[in-house]
Amino acid sequence: MITFKEVKIILIALLIAILVALVTRFIVLPSKVAKPVKSDEIEILVATSKLQLGDVLAPATTKWQLWPKTAVGAEFITNKNEAQKIMGATLRVETEAGEPIMRTKLILGNDKGILTSLITPGMRAFTVPISGGHGSSVTSLISAGDYVDIIVATRSADGKGYVGKMVAENVRVLEVDGSFERTQKGSGKLPRYITVEVDSKKDEILAAELKEGEATISLHSATKDKKEQEKERLGIAGQADSNEEESVTISVIRGVNKSDVTFKR
Repeated sequence: MITFKEVKIILIALLIAILVALVTRFIVLPSKVAKPVKSDEIEILVATSKLQLGDVLAPATTKWQLWPKTAVGAEFITNKNEAQKIMGATLRVETEAGEPIMRTKLILGNDKGILTSLITPGMRAFTVPISGGHGSSVTSLISAGDYVDIIVATRSADGKGYVGKMVAENVRVLEVDGSFERTQKGSGKLPRYITVEVDSKKDEILAAELKEGEATISLHSATKDKKEQEKERLGIAGQADSNEEESVTISVIRGVNKSDVTFKR
């Protein structure tokens, strides 16, 4: 027959076992306990990678991220229904990875004056026609956001060849055939026209030179330092030590016909 003393010992042992089990649970497995969301944070829409001016917003380029409520402005996107509606909008400005997507950075599809929103203050948008079949193959690789040179070729004085003249150097492409989207491979086909950003002086020069000949587009390297590109585009890059003109002559072969094109800088 079990005595009261033995029952007491069993109860004490059982209680100790329960306490040990509880302590082990909270010490050994703390990582499995879900962390509560802080009440002073809210989810906002941010960029998953760097987005360029003219890029189109897409689900793959955005994500939701917790953000301090005190740092959330009225232009931030916090509503998931609104986020769906803005997909397909065009970026007005560059946005770094992890940076909030703001309404003020977007050009919606039904907005008027998309092109004017992309032009740097004080600059002009100039459309350059690309004659069918006469553009270089690299022209089909150009997309909005690229930097290009515009060369106009005219007949030489002796009529035996062509003379190429650099009329606009390192200018930014705003759109190609009406597309403001920046891509890695371009459209894949020769465009009918491109629109570039130039200052008022280059605007006049282009208008005059394109009356004399057809435009050829030369694409700049994508790895070039962006700050240096901007300096050159705005005409504040370092000046050459000599005022002498440099020229390069290139032989162009089309079938059995050969002609020399001289480019002056």
